[in-house]
Amino acid sequence: MKLKNYFQIGIGAGVLIALSGTVMWYRGGYSNPAVASTDSALNGSDADEGSDVRFDEDLEAKVDARTPTMTDPKKRAEATDIAKASQFFVQALRQMTECVKVNTNSSVDSIEPTVDNIFSAVKPDLGDPILKSQDWIVWNMRVSGEERRLRIETDYSDNDKSARHLLYFKLDAQGNPTLIPLAEDSVRNPSEAFIASLQKDGEVYEEEKGERAYFDGGQEMVITQKNGHIDDIEFANGPKTFRCAGMLTTAPSCKCY
Repeated sequence: MKLKNYFQIGIGAGVLIALSGTVMWYRGGYSNPAVASTDSALNGSDADEGSDVRFDEDLEAKVDARTPTMTDPKKRAEATDIAKASQFFVQALRQMTECVKVNTNSSVDSIEPTVDNIFSAVKPDLGDPILKSQDWIVWNMRVSGEERRLRIETDYSDNDKSARHLLYFKLDAQGNPTLIPLAEDSVRNPSEAFIASLQKDGEVYEEEKGERAYFDGGQEMVITQKNGHIDDIEFANGPKTFRCAGMLTTAPSCKCY
């Protein structure tokens, strides 16, 4: 498959992301596929119970398939236990190996959940990504006691050139966003200086990113990061897809389908 075809796939994904942007505003950019509220399992068979029982017990599914409910924005500032998340990440890599049949070299007990580390884990089997893109980025802020959110979405609908669009919100006590108007010439392909000027209005306490990567064999990886660490990963290889959500929380949810 030619590189252009992968980029066209990315274009389609970017359009879908733009259409679903209203839903993702509520969580700062996180969008759930249908994940059942059941214990995480591989292929749904009892035969997998012995693969990593400790992992299945730890990763009791807490994510349902409905639109995410509101959360108190201030709770987002809680510190993440990176040591525990690193253990979850290794266990997720092991289940991903079983699910999509890609070697992840996850023989150690702890790996920091970063983009570089997951690319290194699959590199022996897949090589380096042939295309990477950033679909969106969000900065959650506090400005004079008020919660605000900066969001940049990348539009791939133009085959020749992508475009970035800036959105600025204030959030009420329930996390409901209200758009803050900006000058029209500032929201399309905003300069880094303009973004920085908005960030200086207050304290940025969380950064989230939605990224994807394509590999030469047609595999697709979709990643959500929070403050530089992977919170959500979805990896598709042929007919099989593995997804693990909430790796930076105390109740991650993983599923093979």
